[in-house]
Parts: sequence; structure tokens; C-alpha cells
Amino acid sequence: MDGMNFGIKISKPGFDVTNKKTNKADMGRGATVKRANSYLLYSFAIPYLMGAWVTVQRYKQESSTLKNTPVKSTQACLHETSTLFEDLATISKYAMMCGDTHEKHKLWIDVRNHIRHDTREEFDRQDKDWKNTRAKSLGIDEKLQTDIGFSESAIRVGKVIITLKEIEEYILWAAVLFNNTMNEARAKGYIKESEWHPDIMNS
Repeated sequence: MDGMNFGIKISKPGFDVTNKKTNKADMGRGATVKRANSYLLYSFAIPYLMGAWVTVQRYKQESSTLKNTPVKSTQACLHETSTLFEDLATISKYAMMCGDTHEKHKLWIDVRNHIRHDTREEFDRQDKDWKNTRAKSLGIDEKLQTDIGFSESAIRVGKVIITLKEIEEYILWAAVLFNNTMNEARAKGYIKESEWHPDIMNS
């Protein structure tokens, strides 16, 4: 199809997407299988890191209009929050798969799952133990399906307040981690010089 010249293709273990004649992929110079997988996983996570940064900026813009257009802006803030925590949870899961953990991991996952599942396909499903456990962990009143609040500086889910500063610090932590890993991959010959920008947030 015209216009589909750009995209992503990832091979299964032991295969090389650039060589159809062989089923053995060269791991490169001095890399273990686990480390080579980290290069792949982090490169795949970078779009979500970039997306999280952009979404924080969009949230700031929408939340600045809460007092003037409360209904429209609250709806917009909910959408940006849903998108943001999807990205944060994705980043965190990729990092954990590579052995890098952060204290915010469980919170990102809980908020993401609450917004994306508890208030969607699990709506009105009070028999779901994991939904009730998650709501209790977030401090949501047992009489409520959800309880999310927005301000220009923070997002509240139940009794948990998450500041934009906390989120930005996490994104910058991940950016440093990703940059270091990708620079290592470039040094080992996995990434061509022209294919990698050293600053993810401004690439």
C-alpha cells in the first residue's frame, strides 16, 4: 500500500528480519542474550516515553482552562490522564522486564488499570476481587465506582495525589536510563550513528 514505507518489524528469537536466508541472528559484539533483549525492549519503549512527555504538556494546557470551561476541560483532562498512565505503565513494564525497577511501578499500573479497566469493561462488576483490591489501595470510597480529580499541578485518584513534578521526574529518570542503554547498544554496533538521537525528549 502506498505510504506504508515506514514502520516497525521485530523478529522472533533466533531470526533476523533483514536476512530471510538464515534463522540465526548475530547478537553483536560482546552482548548476552538478556542484554541484547534490553536493547530491543528499550528501543520499543521509546515512543511511549516521548508520548508521556508530550501528554504531560497537553495535560498542563487543558488543566489551565478548568476554571473557565470546567466540563470540557475535565473531560479533556480525563482523556489526557488515561493516555498518560497508559504510557507510564508501558514504560515501567519494559523497564522491569529489563531488570530496572522504580518505586512508582505499582502505582502507574494501578492507576492505568483503574482508568482503562475498572471504569470500562469492569464497570459495575463489584464481584471482581482485583478491582476491589485496587480501589482500596488507591483509597477510593467503597460507595464509588471511581473518584478522579484534576488541578494544574496534580492528578488525584481516590486519596492518592500524584503531582506533575513526580511524573516529570519519573520520565526524566527513564530518559536517562533509555539513553544510557541505547548509547551502549550503539557502541556495540546495534544502532547506526545516524539512527539515534542522544536526547529522547528533543528527538
